[in-house]
Amino acid sequence: MRRLVLPAGSFRGHEGRRLEISPELAQHLRVLRVGEGQELELTDGEGWVASGVVDRLDRRGAWILLRTIEAAPAPSRPEIVLLQGVGKGDKLDTVTRQVAEMGVARLVPVLTERSVATRHQRIDRLRVIVDDAVRVSGRAHRMQVAPPTLLKDALQCEADLRIVLQLGGQKSLRTLLEMDTKPSVVALLVGPEGGFSTAEIEAAGQAAFVCAHMGSYTFRTETAGPAAVAMTRYAYL
Repeated sequence: MRRLVLPAGSFRGHEGRRLEISPELAQHLRVLRVGEGQELELTDGEGWVASGVVDRLDRRGAWILLRTIEAAPAPSRPEIVLLQGVGKGDKLDTVTRQVAEMGVARLVPVLTERSVATRHQRIDRLRVIVDDAVRVSGRAHRMQVAPPTLLKDALQCEADLRIVLQLGGQKSLRTLLEMDTKPSVVALLVGPEGGFSTAEIEAAGQAAFVCAHMGSYTFRTETAGPAAVAMTRYAYL
């Protein structure tokens, strides 16, 4: 069954009624070769899922007859926040897609001494990528994407367990994730190409971040974040 991700709040007051969707989403249905009378699964990314049937589809838009609307199960715990150093090219796009599929709650693009700061105009694109990841993965809760944030501000995030990924860190990520106490929120901090400066690592330590490594190999910035997220998800399954 085809799955469609709608804007937040789309289902309010529409159960058992026709829901009009935007021309852009209607075009997406046409690209997927969805026709009138075809069943759909829908989510608004706020924890609500629905079933419906395409009632009408034309160049002006589409109308969906909603059959059921219900709350999806709550996201799995702990909540993961990825503080991702902004890299070059489309690396942040890649990270966004992968960690959105993995169930990360919040992505914060972090501007560091070695970041490329041209990402300020690309947050809208990242949110489009998130919606596509929600559609593919079956999530009902949209990953939040914060505006690009200076490292000093990102270090103030609220989390029970704060980890900065660093080759040669004093502890392994596995060791930190095997603690007896299960955290409610885990923050993972990943640097851009070239990693963090000494001063940045010291600032992270002062903000209660623990340096952790994922073995003896060096990861690319677009690999380190998703790898750390995957390990964290596995540790708390």
